[in-house]
Amino acid sequence: MSLFESFEILILGLKAQDCKIKTVANNVSNAKTPGYKAHQIQFSTLGAGRSERHEHAGGVIARRRSNVEQQGDILLTDRPGDLAIDGKGFFLVRNAADTSRRLGCTRTGAFDMDKSGTLTDESGYRLQGQKLITGEVIPAPTLDALEDIRSETEAVATNTLRFNATLGRNTAMGGNGLTWDATTSANTATNDELKYVAKIYDPSGQEHEITFICGRIDPDISDGNDWGLSIAPSGDYTFLFKNQEGDPLTFRDGTVAPFKFDPDDDKIDREYPAKSLEIMWDGGGTSHLNLSIGDVHLEDTFKELRIDLNGHMERDLIGWDLINDGFVEFSYSDSTTEKAYRVPLATCASPNALIETSDGVYFSNEASGDWQIHIPEDRGLGTIFSGAQEASTVNIATELSEAVVAQHIYAANGKVMSTINNMLEVLERL
Repeated sequence: MSLFESFEILILGLKAQDCKIKTVANNVSNAKTPGYKAHQIQFSTLGAGRSERHEHAGGVIARRRSNVEQQGDILLTDRPGDLAIDGKGFFLVRNAADTSRRLGCTRTGAFDMDKSGTLTDESGYRLQGQKLITGEVIPAPTLDALEDIRSETEAVATNTLRFNATLGRNTAMGGNGLTWDATTSANTATNDELKYVAKIYDPSGQEHEITFICGRIDPDISDGNDWGLSIAPSGDYTFLFKNQEGDPLTFRDGTVAPFKFDPDDDKIDREYPAKSLEIMWDGGGTSHLNLSIGDVHLEDTFKELRIDLNGHMERDLIGWDLINDGFVEFSYSDSTTEKAYRVPLATCASPNALIETSDGVYFSNEASGDWQIHIPEDRGLGTIFSGAQEASTVNIATELSEAVVAQHIYAANGKVMSTINNMLEVLERL
C-alpha cells in the first residue's frame, strides 16, 4: 500500500468525523424540538485486503441512524392541539399537497384547525382518523377507512336512522304498549316510555321534531311475537317505510315497519323488511333515511327505546378535544358535542428503517414493512395524551462528550496526514 493510499484512508477518516460533528450539531440544535429522535453515527470499516500482488487500502464509512422507538419524556402544555404518545405507536398523517395521498407517520403531535376545519400541522400534514357513524358499533380500524379529521359546520340533512330497543316481553296489548287495531291504521301510544322524540333535519337544514313509537302488533293479525315501529301522526308531514327494492311496505299502507322476535332467544329477526324511511314535508322537500337495526331484543320489562339519527343545522365550531382512547370530540355553537372520529396508532415491522423527512414525518418502505394500525393502548402502541408533547430524546451531556471525541479523532487524522506529507517531502528530495 502506497503513501498516497494512506492519504485516501485518512480523508475517509476526516469525512467520517465531519459527519459525526454534523450529527452532533443537528442533535443539539433539536434538543427542544418535540418528537425529535436523536441520531447516532455508526462507523463501519471498509475492509483492507491483500492479494498476491497488491495490498488494498481500508478506511471507514459513517452511517447515520436513529432509534425511532426511543420514548421521550411527556411534557404538559395544556394546549388542546398538542398530542403525545406514551408508547411505541405513531400518528398517521397525509399532506394536503400530496395528490398521491401517501400515508406518513409522526410523533410530533402539534395540530390546529385550519380554515377548512381540518386538523393540520404547520407543514400541512393532516391527522388521520376513523370516522364514526351515528349509533353504529365502532369497527376495528383499517387503512382504507382513514380520512382527514374535519369538523362539520355546514347544514347536513338527516339520512341515517338506527333503531335500538330493549322491549318488555310481557307488554300487553291495550295496556302499556303501542296498539295497532286490527281494523284501523290508527296508532295509539299509552305509555310515554315507548315514545322517542328525535330531531330530524330536512334537505334545507330545517329542524323538525318527530315522535317515534314502538309496540306489539295486535295478536289478531300476528302470532304474538310481532312488533312494529312507526311515527306519531302530524300535520307537518306524511311518511312511508320502504323495503329493499324501494317499494312501500304493504303493512298498514307503509306507515308501520313490522319486525319479529325469535321466541327461542328473544332477539330480533335480522331480516327486517324496512330498509328506508321517506318523509314528505308539507313545506316542500323529502327526506330519505336509510334504516338499520342496532341492539334490539326482549327482556322481562321495558328498558329502552332509542333512535340514533345524524344531521344538524348550520353551526360554528367552538372547540375540540381528544378524549379517552383516541376519540376526537367537537363542540358546536348549537350546544351539541359530537364524538366524530377515533385516532388509531400505527407501527411497522422495522420502525428504525423508516424514511425520515425534514418535517419529522416518516414514510414506510420495503425495509420497514407496511403500516399496521390498531386502537390506542392495543399491542403496546401506547396511550394518547391531549395537552402534552413528547420531548426530544437528545441528551446534551452525551452530545458534548461525543463532540470532544470526534474533535480528537479528527485532529489525529490530520496529524498522521502531516506526517505522511513530511515523508513524501523526504522522497521528493532523494
